[in-house]
Amino acid sequence: MTSKIDLSKVKEKLSNLQQKGGGGTGSTDFWKPTEPQTTIRILPYKHNLDYPFIELFFHYSLGRGILSPKSVGKKDPVYEFAKQLFDSGDKNEFNIARQLNPKLRVYAPIIVRGEEDKGVRFWGFSKTIYESLLALIADDDYGDITDVKTGTDIVVEYQSPEEAGNDFGKISVRPKRNVTPLSDDVKQAKEWITNQKDIFELFTVPESDELEEKLKNWLSKDEEKDPLDISLGSNSKSNKAQPKEELEEKEETNKDEIKKSTKTLDDFEKMFEQD
Repeated sequence: MTSKIDLSKVKEKLSNLQQKGGGGTGSTDFWKPTEPQTTIRILPYKHNLDYPFIELFFHYSLGRGILSPKSVGKKDPVYEFAKQLFDSGDKNEFNIARQLNPKLRVYAPIIVRGEEDKGVRFWGFSKTIYESLLALIADDDYGDITDVKTGTDIVVEYQSPEEAGNDFGKISVRPKRNVTPLSDDVKQAKEWITNQKDIFELFTVPESDELEEKLKNWLSKDEEKDPLDISLGSNSKSNKAQPKEELEEKEETNKDEIKKSTKTLDDFEKMFEQD
């Protein structure tokens, strides 16, 4: 069973990432590097054989591993609220929007060399690693690194936070020099591909009302600040609790300034892209 990655899609994704610039759980279904060097093989993804990478977006500010409905093409009230804050032209609201915007995390099915008995797991990595892997596939010297017959193993290099001098550590990737089959056992290779889980079996997409409640709790968690009286409908505005007359007067006074400060959706996405 041979995979053929859609190279046009790889190059399109790589171009988008370069223009924009800057999860997982404790389950055994996931893997993360802990050793200085680990060799892995990225597999074709059973549920999308022409592209092995799954782009997910998470609300890290609201809690651990909260998946944005944006990941499955659904409306995300927190994302919509963040856009409103961004468009307000207010510096403080801009900073809140930056924290609320969901962050990209990319996943791919892998086999860890030396741990093949643990089966297929998902590796979640940053936009920087994603871009490196796409660049590798777009390079004619490597091409489809997931091909089961002529693919390429990847060495994942890891530095701890202490070694890297930061809070998160450092991860980099480099390809092995030689192409290799996924497995010398054809039956085993087929098993790894045909018995993969769907990534969305491992993450729960929250309902809108659940996200709205988490957002309200997050906005009011600082007792030193007045809670925000917010509505998350399509015409909602974000304001501290004030009399209606004061709000209307403030809106009228700042109308021209807000118009000048309004950014496009593309600007919003670009400003908040993080590795």
